[in-house]
Amino acid sequence: MTARSVKLPSGASGGTSGGGGFTLVELLAVIVIITLTTGIVTVGLASANTSAQLRGAVAQWRTLDARARTLSRALGPVTMGYEEEPQRLQLSRVESDELLANIQLPKKVHAALVTEHPTDTIVFDRLGRTPDYDVQIMIDDRVVAWHVCGLTGYITEPRR
Repeated sequence: MTARSVKLPSGASGGTSGGGGFTLVELLAVIVIITLTTGIVTVGLASANTSAQLRGAVAQWRTLDARARTLSRALGPVTMGYEEEPQRLQLSRVESDELLANIQLPKKVHAALVTEHPTDTIVFDRLGRTPDYDVQIMIDDRVVAWHVCGLTGYITEPRR
Protein backbone atom coordinates (compact mmCIF):
# COMPACT_ATOMS: atom_id res chain seq x y z
CA MET A 1 0.00 0.00 0.00
CA THR A 2 1.39 3.36 -0.95
CA ALA A 3 0.61 6.71 0.63
CA ARG A 4 -1.30 9.07 -1.61
CA SER A 5 -0.97 12.78 -1.34
CA VAL A 6 -3.88 15.09 -1.89
CA LYS A 7 -3.23 18.36 -3.58
CA LEU A 8 -5.28 21.26 -2.21
CA PRO A 9 -6.60 23.87 -4.58
CA SER A 10 -4.91 27.23 -4.32
CA GLY A 11 -6.26 29.40 -1.48
CA ALA A 12 -7.39 26.34 0.56
CA SER A 13 -4.46 26.25 2.94
CA GLY A 14 -6.64 25.94 6.10
CA GLY A 15 -6.25 29.45 7.53
CA THR A 16 -6.85 32.98 6.45
CA SER A 17 -3.18 33.82 6.32
CA GLY A 18 -0.95 32.51 3.60
CA GLY A 19 1.18 30.42 6.01
CA GLY A 20 -1.52 27.90 6.97
CA GLY A 21 -1.89 29.06 10.63
CA PHE A 22 -4.17 31.40 12.52
CA THR A 23 -3.69 35.13 12.65
CA LEU A 24 -2.92 36.92 15.89
CA VAL A 25 -6.35 38.59 15.87
CA GLU A 26 -8.08 35.20 15.58
CA LEU A 27 -6.08 33.79 18.48
CA LEU A 28 -6.80 36.83 20.65
CA ALA A 29 -10.51 36.62 19.87
CA VAL A 30 -10.58 32.97 20.97
CA ILE A 31 -8.65 33.77 24.18
CA VAL A 32 -11.07 36.62 25.02
CA ILE A 33 -14.10 34.38 24.47
CA ILE A 34 -12.64 31.62 26.67
CA THR A 35 -11.74 34.12 29.42
CA LEU A 36 -15.23 35.67 29.45
CA THR A 37 -16.89 32.25 29.52
CA THR A 38 -14.66 31.13 32.40
CA GLY A 39 -15.48 34.30 34.37
CA ILE A 40 -19.22 33.86 33.91
CA VAL A 41 -19.08 30.20 34.96
CA THR A 42 -16.94 30.99 38.03
CA VAL A 43 -19.36 33.67 39.26
CA GLY A 44 -22.30 31.31 38.74
CA LEU A 45 -20.59 28.52 40.69
CA ALA A 46 -19.69 30.84 43.57
CA SER A 47 -23.30 32.01 43.82
CA ALA A 48 -24.56 28.42 43.76
CA ASN A 49 -22.09 27.50 46.52
CA THR A 50 -23.27 30.39 48.71
CA SER A 51 -26.91 29.41 48.18
CA ALA A 52 -26.17 25.81 49.09
CA GLN A 53 -24.33 26.83 52.27
CA LEU A 54 -27.20 29.11 53.25
CA ARG A 55 -29.81 26.39 52.69
CA GLY A 56 -27.66 23.94 54.63
CA ALA A 57 -27.33 26.27 57.61
CA VAL A 58 -31.08 26.92 57.65
CA ALA A 59 -31.78 23.18 57.53
CA GLN A 60 -29.33 22.53 60.38
CA TRP A 61 -30.97 25.18 62.56
CA ARG A 62 -34.48 23.88 61.90
CA THR A 63 -33.38 20.30 62.57
CA LEU A 64 -31.75 21.35 65.83
CA ASP A 65 -34.95 23.09 66.95
CA ALA A 66 -36.97 19.92 66.25
CA ARG A 67 -34.37 17.79 68.03
CA ALA A 68 -34.43 20.12 71.05
CA ARG A 69 -38.21 19.81 71.32
CA THR A 70 -38.01 16.00 71.14
CA LEU A 71 -35.14 15.70 73.63
CA SER A 72 -36.76 18.08 76.12
CA ARG A 73 -39.86 15.87 76.20
CA ALA A 74 -37.69 12.80 76.81
CA LEU A 75 -34.91 14.16 79.07
CA GLY A 76 -36.29 17.32 80.64
CA PRO A 77 -35.43 20.96 79.96
CA VAL A 78 -32.89 21.58 77.19
CA THR A 79 -31.09 24.72 76.03
CA MET A 80 -30.29 25.53 72.42
CA GLY A 81 -27.50 28.04 71.97
CA TYR A 82 -25.38 29.67 69.33
CA GLU A 83 -21.72 30.52 69.82
CA GLU A 84 -20.06 33.06 67.55
CA GLU A 85 -16.51 31.70 67.92
CA PRO A 86 -16.33 29.01 66.71
CA GLN A 87 -19.64 29.27 64.91
CA ARG A 88 -21.69 26.39 66.21
CA LEU A 89 -25.13 25.43 67.44
CA GLN A 90 -25.39 23.42 70.65
CA LEU A 91 -28.00 21.53 72.60
CA SER A 92 -27.41 20.76 76.27
CA ARG A 93 -29.40 19.60 79.27
CA VAL A 94 -30.33 22.30 81.76
CA GLU A 95 -29.80 20.19 84.91
CA SER A 96 -26.42 18.64 84.09
CA ASP A 97 -25.05 20.88 81.30
CA GLU A 98 -24.50 17.65 79.35
CA LEU A 99 -23.83 18.36 75.67
CA LEU A 100 -26.48 16.61 73.56
CA ALA A 101 -25.67 17.98 70.10
CA ASN A 102 -23.01 20.17 68.56
CA ILE A 103 -23.28 21.40 64.95
CA GLN A 104 -20.43 23.33 63.37
CA LEU A 105 -21.52 25.96 60.84
CA PRO A 106 -19.35 26.91 57.84
CA LYS A 107 -16.94 29.80 58.45
CA LYS A 108 -18.76 32.20 56.12
CA VAL A 109 -22.07 31.69 57.96
CA HIS A 110 -23.16 34.12 60.65
CA ALA A 111 -26.30 33.58 62.68
CA ALA A 112 -28.31 35.70 65.07
CA LEU A 113 -30.84 34.53 67.61
CA VAL A 114 -33.41 37.24 68.34
CA THR A 115 -35.60 36.93 71.44
CA GLU A 116 -37.53 39.33 73.63
CA HIS A 117 -34.68 39.15 76.14
CA PRO A 118 -31.18 39.47 74.64
CA THR A 119 -29.59 36.06 74.98
CA ASP A 120 -27.66 33.49 72.99
CA THR A 121 -29.72 30.57 74.26
CA ILE A 122 -33.28 29.32 74.10
CA VAL A 123 -34.65 27.13 76.90
CA PHE A 124 -37.10 24.35 76.01
CA ASP A 125 -39.27 23.18 78.93
CA ARG A 126 -40.31 19.56 79.64
CA LEU A 127 -43.11 19.85 77.08
CA GLY A 128 -40.84 21.16 74.31
CA ARG A 129 -42.13 24.72 74.58
CA THR A 130 -40.06 27.88 74.45
CA PRO A 131 -40.66 31.61 74.06
CA ASP A 132 -41.14 32.74 70.47
CA TYR A 133 -37.89 33.67 68.76
CA ASP A 134 -36.51 34.88 65.44
CA VAL A 135 -33.47 33.58 63.60
CA GLN A 136 -31.29 35.30 61.03
CA ILE A 137 -28.62 33.51 59.03
CA MET A 138 -26.25 35.57 56.89
CA ILE A 139 -23.68 34.64 54.26
CA ASP A 140 -21.95 37.46 52.43
CA ASP A 141 -24.79 39.83 51.48
CA ARG A 142 -27.59 37.25 51.65
CA VAL A 143 -29.87 37.01 54.69
CA VAL A 144 -32.53 34.45 55.54
CA ALA A 145 -34.81 35.17 58.50
CA TRP A 146 -37.76 33.37 60.04
CA HIS A 147 -39.90 33.40 63.16
CA VAL A 148 -40.38 30.29 65.32
CA CYS A 149 -43.53 29.89 67.39
CA GLY A 150 -42.28 28.70 70.78
CA LEU A 151 -45.33 26.64 71.60
CA THR A 152 -45.44 24.55 68.42
CA GLY A 153 -42.18 25.15 66.56
CA TYR A 154 -44.19 26.38 63.58
CA ILE A 155 -42.04 28.53 61.30
CA THR A 156 -43.36 31.74 59.70
CA GLU A 157 -42.04 34.96 58.22
CA PRO A 158 -40.14 37.10 60.76
CA ARG A 159 -42.05 39.64 62.83
CA ARG A 160 -41.53 43.26 61.91
